[in-house]
Amino acid sequence: MELLVVTLAHIMPDRDAEGLARIHLISDTIRNALGLVSASFYRSRGNESYYFMLTTWEDEECWQKARDRYNPKQLLLGSATELLINPPEQWLMHYLWGYSRPAAEPILATIHLGTIRPDEADRAQRGWIEGLRRQVVRPILSFAFLARGSKEDTIASHAFPATSASG
Repeated sequence: MELLVVTLAHIMPDRDAEGLARIHLISDTIRNALGLVSASFYRSRGNESYYFMLTTWEDEECWQKARDRYNPKQLLLGSATELLINPPEQWLMHYLWGYSRPAAEPILATIHLGTIRPDEADRAQRGWIEGLRRQVVRPILSFAFLARGSKEDTIASHAFPATSASG
């Protein structure tokens, strides 16, 4: 199953031009990764300066093999630390629903990230899919998807629980 790696980076507003140059370098680096299906990079237009990176990998195994060299979060931390307001956030997700109308030219991208309590996740997921399906009938929508997953930090902390030693 494909794996979607979502990375969000907040750049200092007065360093936006430098940030854009670094994102281009990171984009060029990531596009060389084996197992990469697609990579899309988005830049904010508002007062805040941030970048949103979507990379889709063939599966989790491809991501595990590539992540040491092609992890967007680590590439940002390694090459743009002085430009970041705070460390980038990264989520590992799986696609639940998707839609693409290649003939429609994308003009505006909107991204909604939500943290949902586990007991409400299925109900929220059904509601979002229904809402997206209603939007599909409108000819202005060029691309939409719903994905579900966890913050990479959360996954790592569950996989490698903290231990303490007393002596």
